[in-house]
Amino acid sequence: MLKASRRPCVGVLNDGAFRNFSCVPLQIGYDISVENLTKQQIVLVTLLVSFVTSLATGIITVSLMEQEPQGVTQTINRIVERTIEKVVETPAKGAAVITKETVVVTSDDLTVKAVEKNSKVVVRIYKNFLGEDGLSVSRFIGVGVIVSSDGLIASEASVVSGEGAYIMVLSDKKGYGAKVLFTDDSGLAILKAEPAEGEKFSLPAAGLASSGEIKLGQSVIALSGEGNDRVLLGVISSLVPFRKDDLATTTSSFNRIETNIFGEGVVAGSPLLNLSGEVIGIAFSGNMRKGTADFLPATLLSAALRKLNSKQEQKSEQKPPAKPAI
Repeated sequence: MLKASRRPCVGVLNDGAFRNFSCVPLQIGYDISVENLTKQQIVLVTLLVSFVTSLATGIITVSLMEQEPQGVTQTINRIVERTIEKVVETPAKGAAVITKETVVVTSDDLTVKAVEKNSKVVVRIYKNFLGEDGLSVSRFIGVGVIVSSDGLIASEASVVSGEGAYIMVLSDKKGYGAKVLFTDDSGLAILKAEPAEGEKFSLPAAGLASSGEIKLGQSVIALSGEGNDRVLLGVISSLVPFRKDDLATTTSSFNRIETNIFGEGVVAGSPLLNLSGEVIGIAFSGNMRKGTADFLPATLLSAALRKLNSKQEQKSEQKPPAKPAI
């Protein structure tokens, strides 16, 4: 509603005397109050207040997030979040309800799983020597990795250098004889476990990583130890490339993996694992004297296995046909 306000004015009369008199209205305005608003006006005012409040809240939130230090939003350990969907039937109507659950996996969890996955594929290799008393003595010489279910074992060539009888001891302490099938110029050796007569076994085999899964700065695990498993953690510090005259036919772009793992704690032939539990290298004894452990990449091992298969196929083709029975 309109409201007129009045105020006293001062005027000058003809006789020189000042007198007060009322002036005509000088200010005209609206008398606004909630009671006088219509329903439509109340709704409009409410929407306006809500919009202004939301806009102010958004501006303040963005400003606070920009001022937050980066260290607060980063975690020390590598964390992987996985969303798991579960379908649950409600007992009342039998309707399927999908529930989502976030599982946080740390680097410690991945390390434990990788070690558990490969603890049964690591073998200890012994060699029989003739003692001073003329009796045969078995001595530990290195570690190997089972790479096929029929008993193929990969190790470093220096572990099985020279002639002699070898013994492979599994994680459950069972021992089998082993013979060297193949040694490669890359420094790798392939052995074959020989079960007892009439015995058949199906051994767990390690999974080999490709060269594309080997990255500089990657977290790695060395699984070693003479009697019991020993776990050593580190990162890949360097990938040593091939020289032009070294194994030019290989598909790998590097022939050695350098790590920051303490070299004296790693036995020759020990596997190097990634956090997924795949074998990415075999311990190389050549440079352990420098203090850190080096490894031959798994790509060289894959190439050695292909060479062995090709060699065995050629031998089978060259065998003379069996004579017919008379």
